[in-house]
Amino acid sequence: MNNLHQTRLMGVLLLSLAFWPVAAASASSDPNRVRTLDLEGAVLQVESRGAGRPTVVFEAGAGSDMTVWRAVADRVAPWASTFTYNRPGYGRSSSRRRPQSSRDLVDLLRRGLRAAGHEPPYLLVGHSLGGLYMSLFARLYPEEVVGVVLVDSSHPRQLELFRERTPVVHTILVASYEGGPAQRRYELDSIRGIRDEIESSGTFPPVPLVVITAGRGPAWEKGSSRALWMELQGDLTAMSPLGRQVVAERCKHFIQKCDPDLVARSISEVLAAIRSEPNAVGELEAVGEPR
Repeated sequence: MNNLHQTRLMGVLLLSLAFWPVAAASASSDPNRVRTLDLEGAVLQVESRGAGRPTVVFEAGAGSDMTVWRAVADRVAPWASTFTYNRPGYGRSSSRRRPQSSRDLVDLLRRGLRAAGHEPPYLLVGHSLGGLYMSLFARLYPEEVVGVVLVDSSHPRQLELFRERTPVVHTILVASYEGGPAQRRYELDSIRGIRDEIESSGTFPPVPLVVITAGRGPAWEKGSSRALWMELQGDLTAMSPLGRQVVAERCKHFIQKCDPDLVARSISEVLAAIRSEPNAVGELEAVGEPR
């Protein structure tokens, strides 16, 4: 590799790291809402707000802590129960045993929900890599999930397809995970193995699904790589017969920060759909209406 090529690649990598999920600046939190749960083998930092059923569960992307959802949760909590938390390696969350799979993380979240007093059903909301965890949760425990909102979510075949079609972008994505703190590098293993986990975990349940896609990509995502991303977003939408895609035209990857009203509206639409037709999970409780 010549020096010019190395320089260009380094520039692309630096641009990628400026875009790809990085730790969100911590927002001030109400200490009466934020607490740590001492689970067997792990500690989870969580925040519960609002009331009613289902609980809206937020999952951040790689490199982001739970404060990335602050603006959306502020809008949703007046009319629904919300739950945000930090995965091991973020904030005050930790695990004595390194997570070995994405299922480990899903099961840890599920334990945390119950320990915090949130019984099913759940409306799952996931951003980026967090969208993959939410998709796996819905497949593993479909009887507990009544709706899903994916926010510029990763796709289970993402690394594989970028490696085949746009190798430079694949290098960028891998570098963004490898460059993180050591206690979070388990997430690269998670995304590498999650395709097999998802494909072996049954079908996605036929629940209301909204896929919110960024209308603008990063500087390095042009041409074929952008087309591939949009193709993958369409594939996610097709997971449910009740799936619908929304494009956040003016936003890049962090849609929940760029347009929290759009994300909150999408959640309210899913809540309205599931509250109008309660399913086998039981009667759902509405404590208010979106404003």
